Amino acid sequence: KDEIDTLLVYVREAFPRIDRLVLAAENALIQAGLFSAVLTGFNVEAYQRLRPDPADTSNELLMRISMQLNSLSANAALIDSSRQFSGEPPPPIPASIIWINALWFASLICSLAAEAIGILAKQWLNEYSFGISSNARHVARLRQFRYDGLLRWRVMDMIMIMPVLLEIALVLFLAGLMLLLWSFQ
Repeated sequence: KDEIDTLLVYVREAFPRIDRLVLAAENALIQAGLFSAVLTGFNVEAYQRLRPDPADTSNELLMRISMQLNSLSANAALIDSSRQFSGEPPPPIPASIIWINALWFASLICSLAAEAIGILAKQWLNEYSFGISSNARHVARLRQFRYDGLLRWRVMDMIMIMPVLLEIALVLFLAGLMLLLWSFQ
């Protein structure tokens, strides 16, 4: 952050709008990083609910062993040792769990996209002010060339998209959270 501030000294004097964009990009990057970190914890827990619980299979096998041992002590003639574990498929995963995971992973994708855009924008802004020499005419040409590139590649628009992506990510996360809480009824 300090390095970027140092590199953008020239930009701040000539183009104050660029300075505001750098601050917006930095703030959005911090928010996206924190949000992604928190969201990943939720995704890890929710993703585990998509798989059948191995404890359920173990419990079923232990129940069958217990029934066989009980039948062994009750009547040896009734033991059916040819009967095997049925291996019934696990119950289907509730649709709410699938929706929760879909919403939370979509939220994570939006948050990571905002981070990627922020990193790219900060790199563009670094390049904008990097390598300025002492020749005034050369500096003016180089700065204008880079400024035209910023406009052509719509870097300013990309920075403005970051908060929108973060808001979409937050809405998707909250929708998944509401669905999770609603599924507990």
